[in-house]
Amino acid sequence: MTLLSEHTDYAFAVGRIRALECKLLDRPTLVRLLDEPLPGVCRILEEHGYPPVGEVCGGMPEDRDESFISEQFADFKDRCLADTFAELAHLSAHPEITSLLPLRYDCLNLGWILKAKAAGEETPRLFRCGTVAPDLLQRLVNEEGTELSGLLKEAYDHAFPLIEAGADVRLIGCRTIAVYWRHFLRVARASNLEFLRLLATYHIDGVNLSTLVRLKHDAE
Repeated sequence: MTLLSEHTDYAFAVGRIRALECKLLDRPTLVRLLDEPLPGVCRILEEHGYPPVGEVCGGMPEDRDESFISEQFADFKDRCLADTFAELAHLSAHPEITSLLPLRYDCLNLGWILKAKAAGEETPRLFRCGTVAPDLLQRLVNEEGTELSGLLKEAYDHAFPLIEAGADVRLIGCRTIAVYWRHFLRVARASNLEFLRLLATYHIDGVNLSTLVRLKHDAE
């Protein structure tokens, strides 16, 4: 019988994951990051195997102000997340699970767009590591969500009534992300992956608690 460790796909995946571990930040490094301005944070990340922020974002001149660097860093973070999702999809034996990871950011973006719409404000910066480009998602929402499909349509239909009811805009984000975690739970159950089922239920509990606290606070 062939041992699992002798399987080349398994050996490659283990080796790649171990190589990625060098990017994990320990407690002393995280404490150090808290005391650094953004340029210093970028340098520390490079020391842990991350690519230079300027290289990923097309340059970051030294004379730019902090707000520019902050925007570049946000783009860098999203690119790193997107690359990680792609790598996990390549390594994973459960594509039905890894395909869910970027969908979380679609639902978070949808929540931000709907909250801005309800408050009559400009949409804040959106994540760029989901499956739908932020500009496209914004346009689809502006068209009353008629062209949305799948999970995003479900999240839109679940959250939009709060806008019509004039509810607290903070609850909108709770609803869109709750739809994501319920979908995650369904997939985890269908895949018989108990630890992912537990992960989803913990997040659903967290969303429910957040909603309860906000409703209780408003009532007082």
